[in-house]
Amino acid sequence: MLLSVSGVGKSFSEQTVLRDVNFDLDQAERALLLGPSGSGKSTLLNIICGLQRPDSGRVEIDEEVLADADGAGDRDDVRRRNLGIVFQTLRLVSALSLSANLELAQKLQTGSVDKAAIQVALERLGIAHRAHARPHELSQGEAQRAAIARALVVKPRLLVADEPTSALDTKNTETVAALLHEVADSVGATLLVATHDERLRGSFGKTLELRAGEIVPC
Repeated sequence: MLLSVSGVGKSFSEQTVLRDVNFDLDQAERALLLGPSGSGKSTLLNIICGLQRPDSGRVEIDEEVLADADGAGDRDDVRRRNLGIVFQTLRLVSALSLSANLELAQKLQTGSVDKAAIQVALERLGIAHRAHARPHELSQGEAQRAAIARALVVKPRLLVADEPTSALDTKNTETVAALLHEVADSVGATLLVATHDERLRGSFGKTLELRAGEIVPC
């Protein structure tokens, strides 16, 4: 088991957002976290990524605590060593080229730069010819691939994607889903995609459906 989410609960201003969420993912497993807006999906994803603290329960990666209610320990270190995150927005430095941004991401997360790995990632994602482009010069499709590349170059054990297809048409949705599977396979990562996009349901062997803060049968 790589990822363990146990009894996770969260409230804001006395409103319960997550209620006793439990699930496990094995190494190299692929799963879809599916739920409509307001289901608690974003909050759960933030907790799984160690960006937010739950009120109860815990999240572990390979038996190391990434998030729990007491907040003890070096969660940032656990996240850096294990996670690659594909954010909804392209979180790149506007003054740097795409390749320089990927070098920066590597340096910040792993402490070193592997230019060969960056080149391989850019080629695999079909954007090697845009290596010297600034973020604002990228098309929407190129920006999406750049976000995936940013997560890939840190060689994560857990690859998490937040709404990677919500603004894409059906053809590009299928392309991005295939790319996520491909890049996860390339580093042997577990893949968790959080989305409200029902079109992705058929692309994953496991679906975790979140409704009103709870995982429900689907």
